Amino acid sequence: MTETARRIFTEGVRLRWVLLAGTLVSLPALRLGFVIDDYFHVWLLERGGLPAALELFTFSDGDPIANALRREEGPYPWWTLDDLRLRFLRPLSGITHWLDHRVFGRTTWPMHLHSIAWHLGLVAVAAAVFRRLLPVGVAGLAALLFAVDDAHALPVMWLANRNALVALVPGFAGLLAHLPWREHGWTPGAWLVPPLLALGLAAGEPALGAFAYLGA
Repeated sequence: MTETARRIFTEGVRLRWVLLAGTLVSLPALRLGFVIDDYFHVWLLERGGLPAALELFTFSDGDPIANALRREEGPYPWWTLDDLRLRFLRPLSGITHWLDHRVFGRTTWPMHLHSIAWHLGLVAVAAAVFRRLLPVGVAGLAALLFAVDDAHALPVMWLANRNALVALVPGFAGLLAHLPWREHGWTPGAWLVPPLLALGLAAGEPALGAFAYLGA
């Protein structure tokens, strides 16, 4: 086995252990059902389908009639203002919830499994970034700590917060494409960064974190 092949095999084994750790700490999410905003999303998807998914994180557009209906049917409390306006641009994340609704109905454990898959994708991309920037041993430790970080519990366990994971996967993939372009002039990286960051922003504002790293 050549030195390059041995290094690739070793890093592959290390990544599998990191992903296994990330999976194990995420498995309790499978027992959790809908929580808080999840019920509001179900209410919207059952009435509006895919068009509703594109505006799934528009909690109110300021329409007094719609706000009155939501007060009457339960998602909003009685003291909600008629002109309440609360909107987040997350169409890509909304589509992932629409797919869940179409395939799984109200069965929640596959939806949580879907979120865990996004988490593992984020761990893999982050591990690649760490490997690019850090010595091998330090990169492996950083990836492991990232995989088991308790700060990830909320987006992994709460379906409505999955947008943070969906946004960061392409966001940090854009950072991974940027590094070889900046350091070695890898031309495809310059073309890949804008669409990847755009995908991240289409999933949620957490992708703005990738812009901070690019600026640094």
